[in-house]
Amino acid sequence: MTRLVADFHLHIYKIYPLESLLSSLFANLNRIAGKHPGEPVLKAAFLAERRRYQIFNDWRRGLFRLRGYSVSPLGPHTLEVKTDKGDRLLLFAGRQVATAESLEILSLANDRDVPDALPFGKAVERVLETGGIPVLPWAPGKWEGRRRPLIKAGIESLAGRGLMICDPSIRPFLFPEPALFRFARRLGVPVVAGTDTYPVVGEERLAGSYASLLEGDFDPADAAEAIPRLLRTRSFTACHRAGRRSQLPAAARRWLTHLFGSHHQTA
Repeated sequence: MTRLVADFHLHIYKIYPLESLLSSLFANLNRIAGKHPGEPVLKAAFLAERRRYQIFNDWRRGLFRLRGYSVSPLGPHTLEVKTDKGDRLLLFAGRQVATAESLEILSLANDRDVPDALPFGKAVERVLETGGIPVLPWAPGKWEGRRRPLIKAGIESLAGRGLMICDPSIRPFLFPEPALFRFARRLGVPVVAGTDTYPVVGEERLAGSYASLLEGDFDPADAAEAIPRLLRTRSFTACHRAGRRSQLPAAARRWLTHLFGSHHQTA
């Protein structure tokens, strides 16, 4: 049985110092793995790039050179990132889509664009058509009110089509779990964890600080293909969220800074 620790909602914005982000990603994932002793843990992160971003493809083409790190393709949607000390993680491509209802959908292990502003149902179908793993991330204020029936119906219709729910680090620590999380799990939809950082300098240090620990029967040497297959077929035997979410004051500060701060508009 192989263990995997993964950040399922990683953003890399242009204003982030990449060395700082990677240093934090390695350190935070290693910290989580170290608190759960056992067999060696494979580390991974799934990008959620917005439409105007091509960081994964630029990295794949060798356009970034980072001191202390080497990056090499392992497949069309996977990069292997190694430190100069031999530590490694897998970085998977992924896209983030904004629907007409102002909901977000992630398309993981995939670098095909899906247009923004499509109705929710059509956006999900496009994610599936392009080969992505569909993920619905929780977001402050977006899972209640008029959107709640839409999300619930989406969970019901997609439960058998590889859907996952992502719990982000911004959801305040000690807040009760959303009822729709429990509803999803009853239908066999896994709830995974990701950081979902904002385009504000300093947020990159949270990369990998909230992640999921999974166990599955796959060969680490074939991880670039095996991990997406594991997620699509849900053939993992355990899936636990680990790490830390923001305390309420920190979550409020992060959210307000994101909404009203002076971060760069082209972040």
